[in-house]
Amino acid sequence: MSVVPVAADGMPVGPVIMWMDGRGAEATRYLRRREHLGVWLERHGLAPFGSDDIAHIAVLRDRHPLAYAAAAAFVEPVDAITARLVAV
Repeated sequence: MSVVPVAADGMPVGPVIMWMDGRGAEATRYLRRREHLGVWLERHGLAPFGSDDIAHIAVLRDRHPLAYAAAAAFVEPVDAITARLVAV
């Protein structure tokens, strides 16, 4: 559950937010208060816990707004690396 923002061509446009980074926990707590947990589980499959992908994307949005704006996708680091290795 680490996240790297990438452009449409697969190039990273910001920092990787690693799996145990808890800076997005407040955003996750806000979402838990706003949405019923059952609805959250139905839509996302995992309970929000503060160091998940949604929390990490919130960190990028709040602390790295240029990277967030430039991102076409938010992917796992292994997926960003694989995309670069197989790019033609």
